[in-house]
Amino acid sequence: MRMTWAIVTHVSNRSALPVSSNQQVTEAVSLTLRQRCPTDTLSQTIKQLHAAERETAADRLARNSPTASPLRRLAELCMLRQKYTEAEAYAELAASRGSPRGYSYLARSRGSRGELKEAVRLAVLADDHGEVEALSKLSQFLEQTGRSRDAEYVAVEATRRGDVDALARLGYMKERHGLHDEAERLVRIAATAGSRHGLNVLAQMRLDSGLRADAERLALLAANRGIGAGQQLPPIWQELWPSGLEPDGTPTTDEAGSFEEQ
Repeated sequence: MRMTWAIVTHVSNRSALPVSSNQQVTEAVSLTLRQRCPTDTLSQTIKQLHAAERETAADRLARNSPTASPLRRLAELCMLRQKYTEAEAYAELAASRGSPRGYSYLARSRGSRGELKEAVRLAVLADDHGEVEALSKLSQFLEQTGRSRDAEYVAVEATRRGDVDALARLGYMKERHGLHDEAERLVRIAATAGSRHGLNVLAQMRLDSGLRADAERLALLAANRGIGAGQQLPPIWQELWPSGLEPDGTPTTDEAGSFEEQ
């Protein structure tokens, strides 16, 4: 291992490359592969090779790695140099080995540059390869980086693809930042699209913030829509109305029984 690191460190110093550096790089890669280095060691070696513009050696090391992590790392490094075609090719290889997170990284990178259509396309690829809530995560990332309009656009796309809670998750972020009206607007849209949790979660957030009247209003809206009805009632209902609700929406008195008894 030390020999591999010594060779890689030496050849990564471009100002002092020996005449036989290509041969030494080849030997370093072969040795690294034979020694079955840990994934983090492989990724660090690839980073050094890439920085020294030894892309062929880095490519060989990543392709022959037993895991997908080095391929994802190469995708990230290519993206940093704005080599989009190469970056996506490595992300595709990583996804084919069961790791679609490379696509998600590329999506965030393109999104942060304002390239929204490309960001959505890449997030969809991540989703298609099994990355859970890839579009929703991209939406939340864009919200965190100040691109609120783009974040909502992506959340709508996620909803269209069946993630009905994507807009609600974005709403929770708004709520945490004190944007109550925006939060409620998004959660209501999510509820209309089929989210069964959004209104009750937002109600709980309002209750935890001391906004009981708002919490009751949102929880009652959820109850009227049948959201939360079933064997396991939302905790917010138990907390607000321990004895249940009358058909007209007023709290049931203690004498009339509780939700569990009904």
